[in-house]
Amino acid sequence: DKLKTFNVSTAASFIVSAEDIAVAKQSFFAVTGVSGSGDLFKVFGIDIVKTSNAATIKENLERIGFIPYAADFFVPPKRLSCVLNFIRKRDEIGLKYLTPYHLAANVATSIKLKYRIYGVFDNRYSNMLAKLFQKLGYKRVLITYGLGGLDEISNIGNTEIVELNKNKIKKYIVSPKDFGIKKATYEDIKAVSREQHVIDFLRILFNKEKGPKRDIVLMNAAATFYVMGKVKTFKEGVELAKKVLEENKAADKLNKLVKLIGDPNKLNEWKIKAKL
Repeated sequence: DKLKTFNVSTAASFIVSAEDIAVAKQSFFAVTGVSGSGDLFKVFGIDIVKTSNAATIKENLERIGFIPYAADFFVPPKRLSCVLNFIRKRDEIGLKYLTPYHLAANVATSIKLKYRIYGVFDNRYSNMLAKLFQKLGYKRVLITYGLGGLDEISNIGNTEIVELNKNKIKKYIVSPKDFGIKKATYEDIKAVSREQHVIDFLRILFNKEKGPKRDIVLMNAAATFYVMGKVKTFKEGVELAKKVLEENKAADKLNKLVKLIGDPNKLNEWKIKAKL
């Protein structure tokens, strides 16, 4: 995203999965931001390249209801190392850019999906993407654009949403107030560093963070609950997300995932850094 926030969608996805919704979390390494979800999973010993084939995705969804994976929009997963080498070289020379390709590439998935939250950094393409999801047979999708360049539902201003529901497309604007959330500032939610990114993520999932960073995660989890039909309003979704955090369900989901496909020792080291 243009505003360089921490990885909101990854934290939200654990909250959603903890409420018995199977989540295939599309992940990749940072392109224009401080840290991508692939970078986040890596510090816990999770290799998103190894999890990025249809058989592994389906197996882990059945076992724990959550799996991160890298989309196969460049090459098959077994050749993804070539792409990662390119990304490392690009980072070394400071080449970071936004293109229409970044808007559409992640539509590709290794397994067939029916429901989606899809954030964009430019709302000029939202209707086009909604029509693409429509042609791909999706049942319900929210394409979100936080006004100002945030590719999440925003708590620092209004968010434009293009919703695909039962083959019909509509556009509307929501504000933090529609979620029962207090408006924040960019300074409240911006990504400071990769290390702080991990700490923020953990403190939210373990229900230690109570400020604006938690709020924006609650909003985005609420939107997913809405898409999945778990709630009828965004405010109801926020209350459900709070309940999941308070009952430590999201933290338990992370612990189970790392135990299954990651490195619990690395997670424990980060828990210490996050003062959990």
